[in-house]
Parts: sequence; structure tokens; C-alpha cells
Amino acid sequence: MRFGPIRAIVIDDKPTHLFAIGAGLAGVGIPCMSYWYNRDTQSLVPSPRERHKYVRLVFTDLNLAELGSNPEPQALAAVVEMVLKQIIAEDGGPYVLVFWTEVTGKVPRVRDLLYERLEDIPHPLSIVELKKAPFLPKKAVGGQDVEVALQKMFIELAHKLRELGKKVTELSELRDELNIVAEWESRATEAAAGAINEVVSHARRDASDKKHVGDTLKNLLAFIAKSAAGERAAAAEPARALDLGMGEILIDRFSTSVDERAYRQLVADALGPILPTSQHFRDKHRVASALNTFFHVDVNVKGVKSNERGVVIPIGKHLPRSKVGLTHSELLKEEFLLPLNSTKQEDLKLYEALLTDARPVLVEVGADCDHAQPKPRSMRYLVGFEVPKQYIAFLVGGRSQRTRSPSLHCLGPWLIADEEIYLIVSTRRFVAWQHSRAPAGKVQYRLRTSLVNKLLHDYSSWHSRPGVVEFRPT
Repeated sequence: MRFGPIRAIVIDDKPTHLFAIGAGLAGVGIPCMSYWYNRDTQSLVPSPRERHKYVRLVFTDLNLAELGSNPEPQALAAVVEMVLKQIIAEDGGPYVLVFWTEVTGKVPRVRDLLYERLEDIPHPLSIVELKKAPFLPKKAVGGQDVEVALQKMFIELAHKLRELGKKVTELSELRDELNIVAEWESRATEAAAGAINEVVSHARRDASDKKHVGDTLKNLLAFIAKSAAGERAAAAEPARALDLGMGEILIDRFSTSVDERAYRQLVADALGPILPTSQHFRDKHRVASALNTFFHVDVNVKGVKSNERGVVIPIGKHLPRSKVGLTHSELLKEEFLLPLNSTKQEDLKLYEALLTDARPVLVEVGADCDHAQPKPRSMRYLVGFEVPKQYIAFLVGGRSQRTRSPSLHCLGPWLIADEEIYLIVSTRRFVAWQHSRAPAGKVQYRLRTSLVNKLLHDYSSWHSRPGVVEFRPT
């Protein structure tokens, strides 16, 4: 089982200092791998099993070999270079090297030497300094020299870590479901980190100087964002633009890793026996609603504007008659609801309640290209209604669960604000807004791309149906 690639590494020759920086990183939510540098053997404990491809932070003591109070920069750089070559992979990605040190005045020269000397591994984006003194613990506890005791502990444990790791892995793999989700998360993390590694490899080739790879990387990311979303849209929403550009790379790298034999076998062994059977839940309808919401709807819409793609906006109990030509209840009866054929009193009451409880909304379905440039444009919003689940029989019927018209799409069920609802949308009925003035109203949620594309495709088909004028002899 994997729990994601290692992103931060700490190295020191003094175990108390190692614990101090490791605890500090963990305290701010950055898990890390710790290596003790054994000066006697000039080796790392534990010995690295492989070099790291996705590390982003490296904290190391500057004077790992304890070369005195005034060591030569060349000697300091040589030891650090040797250690970095043991832990950084040849195809590693961008990382920052932090000298966690008590030695003053040496970092600038060591930095220059490392940029000159480092070969076969990537150079750090930056090499910076962090003073140790404010963060170190006391050396003596109970009269015992902590450093000596911890050194002995590291040496003793080094021979047992591999076996301990095997046992921990065996215990964690007792639950197939935990193994699957941990592997899936690790694949996703590695896909994201691998995409960044690929981008930074282009930055290294283009950079004029090894010290300026970071500036080139920043330019590359800006270039990706502008090319994906357009210059003006990228300037207005740089985070969305960068996601748009990097998203395809991430998905591609993630999809290729599914062919790893061990992962395929793991999923086949765990899920293969139950896939042909029915899955049972205490409340299957609510589970389905929650999953539909997860796949179809983005409910995290803080800061989302009412003219953004896929937004769903409530427009009050009464539709603007000047816009759609009908009132709320008239539109429901004449275009959205199935004809009421029942004469049962409970059905009539439910039908009347639906006319009140159905909530009219507007759904933005602009094409991707409409949003590439934030310029004045005509915006079209499809008209729809949010309907609580108890009224579903009035929206779709028959074995095929058909709507009243082919132009209607009943989406859901979704779980929005802990309420199970359906959204019924007309691809024939729309409201137009001119220029950049968007309709007023707080965005409830936003439909994901797959649903927006489906609605937009059907809307385009409905409004551009070819017709032929024919003259038929009787």
C-alpha cells in the first residue's frame, strides 16, 4: 500500500535537531521523511531505498560533517552535494533547498558552488537559509546526553526499519477498501506531481541560467494559462485559467497509471466478486442522490458570478412574464408537468402543492468559447424548475420514464442543502440577457461540464432542426 509520494525531506547530523525540524514541519501539516547523517560512515540513516522524484522541500544542516566553527564553503558544498545525489532523482521536479544551520555567512558562497557543481540531478529553484537557534531543544535531559542516546537509537533502528515497514504494510492491507483508496489517492498525487515535473523539465531547457529556472517556470505557467483561457480571461481569473490548461495533462497522466499490474490486480481481487451482485444500502435513493451530486454538481460556489458557465440561479416564485410570457404555474402546467389524469384526492392535493413548491431557476449553458474572453456578449439561460423528490411522478412517467416533451431534461436526484431534488430543464424555453449584465440572484450551485455540454448540445439541436418545405400531390 502507498500513501502518496514523499514531498519534504529533512537531513541533519544531530538527532535532536532532526527531531526539531521534523516536528516543526509536521506541526504545520507538512509530512516529511527524516534522514540522520552518520558522520562516522558518511551515510544516511535509514539508507534511501530509492531517490525521490516528487520532493518539493529539502531541509538540511549546512555543516553535516561538523567541519569546525569556520568551515570552508568548498568542503560544506561537497558534503551537501553528495547527500543530494542520494535523495533527489535525475528526473525530479522543482524543489527548494533550505539550509537549516548554525553556521553564519557561508550560505551565499555554498549556493554559488552548488549551482556550478551539481550534475545528474535537478538544481534547486532556490537555496535559502533558516537559523536553527530559535527552534532547538535543550541538549540534556535527566543528566543524559540526548544526542548520543539518539544516535545509538538511529543505528539500532536502521536494521529493523525495513522489517517494521513490511509489518505495517501487511496490517494496513488487511482492509481491501483502505488499500484501494490509498492507492487511488497516491496515483492521483503522483499524476499531479508528474505533470509539474514535466512542465519544469521544459523550464530547465529554456532557462538561460540554472539559478533562473523558477522564473522560467513561472512564465511557462502563465503561458499555459493564457493559451488555455485567452489573455483577458487569464488576467481576470488566473487560477481557473491555469487549471483549465493543466487539467488535461493531469487527467492523461492519471489515466495511464491504471494499467499498473499490481493496482489492477488489487481492484480486481477486492471488487471483482461483488460487481456482478446488487449493492445494498440502508437508503439507496439518498446514496444515489449524493453520488449524482458529487458527479454532476459543484456546490462550492463561493465567489462564483451569475454569468459563469453552468450556474443555476433561483428567480423567485414568479417568473418575469415579459421574459418568458407565462407565469410560474402556467409554465409548469403547460410545458413541464405531465398531464394530470388522476382524480384521487391525495394526487390532486400533491399536484396543487407542487405548483407552490417547485422553484423556478435559470441555467447558464454558454459554450466554452463564450467564456474564453470576458467581453460583452448575449447570454442565454435555459428555464427550469427545482422539484423536491416527492413530486417526481408528475415529471416523468411510464416504463421509459419519459418527460412531457423531448425538449425537457429531468436531472438528478441531487442532494442540495440536505434536500433531495430533481432539476427539470427545458432546452426550448430560454431567457436572453444582452451584453455583460447578468441576471440578479445568488448562485445556488453549478452544473459540471458534462451536464452543461449535454444541455447545450440538445438546445442547439432543438433550435436548429432542419425542415423541408414539401408539396405533395393528393
